[in-house]
Amino acid sequence: MAKARARAKEPTKRRSAADIERMIWLERARGPILPSVLAGVALLVWVLANAGVIPMAAGVAAVGALVLALCLFAAVRDFIADETTSTQVLVILLFAILFAAATSLPLFRTLYPRPAIAAGDLATKGAAIDVVTGDASGPYRVIVEGHLPESREHATQTAHYRLRVEGAAPSPTFLDGDFSDRWGMRRLGRRGSAPVHVVRSTGQHELDASAGSTFKISLDELSPPNTGSVSVSVHPDAFPTVLIAGLGVLLTGTAMVLDAWRTSDSGDGLTTLVALGALFGVVALRRFAPPHPGFGDLIFNGVVGGVAGLGVGWLLWKIGGPALRSRLAGDGR
Repeated sequence: MAKARARAKEPTKRRSAADIERMIWLERARGPILPSVLAGVALLVWVLANAGVIPMAAGVAAVGALVLALCLFAAVRDFIADETTSTQVLVILLFAILFAAATSLPLFRTLYPRPAIAAGDLATKGAAIDVVTGDASGPYRVIVEGHLPESREHATQTAHYRLRVEGAAPSPTFLDGDFSDRWGMRRLGRRGSAPVHVVRSTGQHELDASAGSTFKISLDELSPPNTGSVSVSVHPDAFPTVLIAGLGVLLTGTAMVLDAWRTSDSGDGLTTLVALGALFGVVALRRFAPPHPGFGDLIFNGVVGGVAGLGVGWLLWKIGGPALRSRLAGDGR
């Protein structure tokens, strides 16, 4: 209270026209204009991709990047202010770089994998594909595409595959998955319903193998018999789980430092929650989405992973936030 009375007695510092103009621009920058523009562009891209004007992969990548940009804005919005110090600006820049490295780059590589180091068609008990890893380090992304016979309308067919991998581990490794081709009905409001063709003909697996090794992939089983063929491609993973985990730790630490500097409790732990929500959303998409994700996969995995990330972020902030805030009290201001 004594400090507050002392500050109240101090003469008010007059601000120059330049200071006032800077404050106005900062207030506009932290307002709803930027998120509204980002959301509008994302909606436009979604419409164009669904209409076939732009490729689906490009549309999903663009919408994902715009959503991540919205998350980044929400995480640092409170620091777009005249009171933000140069130290805080440097930490915010570091946070933005880590955020992009841990989320945007893995998202891009999930939608656009690196060129295949081996590919080919497989037949049951037939010739295997030889994979030479060279200098590429694991893990490797194995994409499996099934070629089922053309189905009649309203007919449903499924197939189960099992790949045999020899040489990547001391004993053979088996990769299992399913393909499906079915028809369903979608309700069109008062206009009734219409048949919808749903095809899930791709699968992906993560395979560990050391650089400079050689292994073979063969089709051990495709059931029921005579249900088509299988194509396989092997891609190096540009973002191994260990790398994402390391970037995630640095991102979380930087986010908690920013949260400890907040002047108001209204945004308690906000940066940490948003950062981990975005990170877990990308990790879920990378781990559980099919090889060619659509908007449905982006939304579902983003929501599921985001909720998990929010929970982890809330727990971390409740455990370590108060101690960090008391330790950094007065720093960076």
